[in-house]
Amino acid sequence: MKTTLQPPSLALAACLALNCYAADDDLLGRDALFGDDLKSTASSKAASGSGIKGFLQFEGARTTSNPEHWSKLRTRADLNSQGKLSDSLKWKLGVRVDYDFVYGINDFYNSAVEQNQRFDIALRENYLDYSTGNWDFRVGRQHVVWGEMVGLFFADVVSARDQREFILPEFDQMRIPQWAVRAEYFANDTHAELLWIPVASYDNIGRPGAEYYPYQPVPPGANVQYLPEQRPDGTANNMNYGLRLSTLKNGWDVSGFYYRSSDINPSFYREIVPGARPTFIYQARHDRIHQYGGTLAKDFGDI
Repeated sequence: MKTTLQPPSLALAACLALNCYAADDDLLGRDALFGDDLKSTASSKAASGSGIKGFLQFEGARTTSNPEHWSKLRTRADLNSQGKLSDSLKWKLGVRVDYDFVYGINDFYNSAVEQNQRFDIALRENYLDYSTGNWDFRVGRQHVVWGEMVGLFFADVVSARDQREFILPEFDQMRIPQWAVRAEYFANDTHAELLWIPVASYDNIGRPGAEYYPYQPVPPGANVQYLPEQRPDGTANNMNYGLRLSTLKNGWDVSGFYYRSSDINPSFYREIVPGARPTFIYQARHDRIHQYGGTLAKDFGDI
């Protein structure tokens, strides 16, 4: 964790929404998850789509500590479309484009930070869904949410995250989709899920020199050096896979999972080079880990 205090910032955000969902929509239900909630009309065709939806957003932030400077002037465009090829085959496409004008008006940040955060085109959810009987299959780039608490990610072990922001953004914007094959089985109140990720995505922690990079502790008077982040290669040994089971009993939603993966959140390895002023060398790496866990939820209604 970074041990230095973050400089205070003033932030201003504006958002122009091109499409909105009703407040009572169930965005995490089975119908929303697999596109069963797509509206149909008598004149619709098998290859119908929902059109293009999305939003355009501008965020600005100014750091007030010395030296005072603009730290964010970012414009974000997020577009997606979904539809169906048949009653059992559905699709979704999504893309996000970010451009931060702050790197064009000052030279406060180094070139590595500028390259990482000035301009970005990212594929969001892009997948095919197929349903047959009690089975649902999803293939492509997708969000996989195995557990969520407000502001916490205890059981959300699959999703990678963009951690370059200080103020926590909305979870659907913070999460980075995974290229995955997912099979789900539904039977009464029981749900089973199998997951395979051939090439994983990892947390985006930014570059050294950024304001919210996870800087490591260094004694006073010592030098520090950060080596480039070491990410696993795309070999079979670094594939991720897992299983999740859940059931609903007497109003209690109980689930358990096992997940074998390279850790989406890096660990910092340290080497100390002795001298009159010792040098602390850090490198972010992603270890292979086993994860076991579960969730327990209960809806108590109005309290």
